[in-house]
Amino acid sequence: LLDEQTRLFDFGGHIGVSYYGWKHYLGYPAGMRWRVCDVQAIIREGETLAIVGESGCGKDLVARMVHEHSPVASGPFVPFNVSCIPESLAESTLFGSARGSYTGSERETKGLFEEANGGSLFLDEIGELKPALQPKFLRILEEGVVTRLGSMRRRKVDFRLICATNRSLRESVSSGLFRADLLYRIDILRLEVP
Repeated sequence: LLDEQTRLFDFGGHIGVSYYGWKHYLGYPAGMRWRVCDVQAIIREGETLAIVGESGCGKDLVARMVHEHSPVASGPFVPFNVSCIPESLAESTLFGSARGSYTGSERETKGLFEEANGGSLFLDEIGELKPALQPKFLRILEEGVVTRLGSMRRRKVDFRLICATNRSLRESVSSGLFRADLLYRIDILRLEVP
């Protein structure tokens, strides 16, 4: 049994070793042993991932580990806490902005979706995404293109989306705070972190 436990946590020959190795993330608690196999399968899938767990359980560490060992590991890892976006800057933060699109906008800026192009975008607290932004977010996931605020030009983006939440998004859908079709797009693969 000890040899099997050691094998579960020693994937160095299979997926490579980095600072953010399996042991660094998941440690040795008995409840986490089976999660290593789940995470390894999720990494190979490459689909959108929803990480669900209480605040402080390490969802951000799991997201970074998934990125570090995925096919897009050579691309950027762009983490962002959605609850930290000021409402007045939310659209330009996510989608980018063209020069002159709002007062004080003196240059073009990339949004998070463009910054993550070729890598992974990790959106923590996705349940806090304002309802007014959800249709635009959904369109990016469906079409793979982003249009900066104040621009008509559509830019192709390709990234792996990893979302995290500490609340039930299904309850948010029932209460009208979260779109059901957006939940369908981001809840393709789910990993619950205790």
